[in-house]
Amino acid sequence: CSDHGEMAGEHGCWWKSNYYEGSVSVPLIARLPGTVADGQVNASICNLIDLGPTLCDLGGAAIPSGMEGRSLWSELKGESAGEPRETFSEHLGTSQEQPSRMIRSGPWKLYHYHGDEHPVLYHLEDDPDEWNDLAQDPTHAAQRSELMNRLYADWDPEQVLRESAVLDQDYQTIRQWGAALNPPHPDNLPVPDAEEVTRL
Repeated sequence: CSDHGEMAGEHGCWWKSNYYEGSVSVPLIARLPGTVADGQVNASICNLIDLGPTLCDLGGAAIPSGMEGRSLWSELKGESAGEPRETFSEHLGTSQEQPSRMIRSGPWKLYHYHGDEHPVLYHLEDDPDEWNDLAQDPTHAAQRSELMNRLYADWDPEQVLRESAVLDQDYQTIRQWGAALNPPHPDNLPVPDAEEVTRL
């Protein structure tokens, strides 16, 4: 598996940090001879946080209480997972940006940038390339409302901003400390002499 995708020009993007499938949808390849068969494809929605519970299941260990995610073990063995899966993704680069969150549930994907008037809504089976935003389509108002309620049910973007501001302040303190002391470390490369760089 990998932690994220990279856009390759889709929608004019050449970076991650967006909610298009090229960025948020990453491969998960599993193989365990005799248990996880080869040549199978499963389109179930999952998230990297599902790996922890899955590995616990694989090793026969109890999944610790409070661990996020759900085990993929039954699906890897070719069994039905039962309830439909959905997943969330969040992004906040710095406290100067607006926090955002996405929900993917079945064929639906909805995301919202805090402060924007409207969310974005796609039906990925009908529109796999994500060109037709359905968020303002009255025929999908109920779906939009349901997903927005789920998106914000346990997410407070204002709290995200407050916590991010504290982390930014901590980062600046550490950065200033490092710049002032320049503490030696065996992994640091030596800073070249300015005259030597000029000669090179």
